[in-house]
Amino acid sequence: MIIEEQINNETIIKDIFSWYGIDIRNAIFNIGVNPTLATYIFATPSTLNDIYHKDRKHWLELKNALLIALDVQVIRMVVKDNITSIEVPNKERALVNLADELLSETYKNFESGLIIPFGRDGFNNSHFYDLRKLPHLLMAGATGSGKSTFLNTSIISLTKKHSPKELNIILSDVKKVEFDAFQELPHLLRPIINDHDQINEAFAWCDLEVNNRLKIFSDCQVNNIDEYHKKQIMPYIVFIIDEISDYIVFDAYHGKKLLAMILKVMDRAEQVGIHLIINSSRPCEETFPIDLRNKFLSRLVFVTAGESDSKIALGQGGAQSLLSKGDALFRYRNADDPIRLQLPYSKS
Repeated sequence: MIIEEQINNETIIKDIFSWYGIDIRNAIFNIGVNPTLATYIFATPSTLNDIYHKDRKHWLELKNALLIALDVQVIRMVVKDNITSIEVPNKERALVNLADELLSETYKNFESGLIIPFGRDGFNNSHFYDLRKLPHLLMAGATGSGKSTFLNTSIISLTKKHSPKELNIILSDVKKVEFDAFQELPHLLRPIINDHDQINEAFAWCDLEVNNRLKIFSDCQVNNIDEYHKKQIMPYIVFIIDEISDYIVFDAYHGKKLLAMILKVMDRAEQVGIHLIINSSRPCEETFPIDLRNKFLSRLVFVTAGESDSKIALGQGGAQSLLSKGDALFRYRNADDPIRLQLPYSKS
């Protein structure tokens, strides 16, 4: 719901733009509001288009003036296809409650697949995605940005929808703190992984399981797990690695070995129903080498320390201008434009 705060901000934006010689006083604004921010969308005047593409200094001055006038720490401005969007944090920020998303008709009516709630977009529309279609997810962002919370809500969503006969989970957490609540989860294929030997064993098992499942498919004359499910149940496997950099960066020898195993498994994982989610607070070339990044069509990136981190994790800048606590950019299957989402939060 648009309230006085958003109406006042629209006036401020128009005044600041006019001060910088960009006339949008008669522009029609389309305003969206979610629990985190308000999005102001309008047609891009030619003067703004020129500044955005040709005058970096002028653009930064305009952005800084907006920050001061709107009295916020960060905004995100995007100019594309003759449309300008300005995302401004709300003065009072609310949360997206996981319970509300799980009670929605979309979630309740989703009968097959691996549905995960991704929270609300700039116009407060709920987003749900089937992990099978992603089919793997690379996550990154600074410490405290909300990555672990999203992993927890994803596990809750998946296990609420599927029994252990339909879904198996492998969890890895070197720090031994993020997945404590799931130690007794009946969906777990093995105890939570927390060292190199254990994760190597798990991927060696996954490699054998890929070959085993492919043989079963061949014997049954089907090509993939979805076709096989028309005949019999075979559980999906979701492998979640929190802070993968602890395995890759801090031990070069074992890190290279692990990367090779991950890449091998991912070559045929989607076909047999194995889906990987990896997460890191250190998105760099060492953590996410190009061969690994190319395997992940879908990326979920929280606030990063700078533009370079955003480019590595997301494939483009922008994440450096996000807020904390579940504010993220989601890029679905190499889409040109990521969607900004406020991810759900669970108290449990």
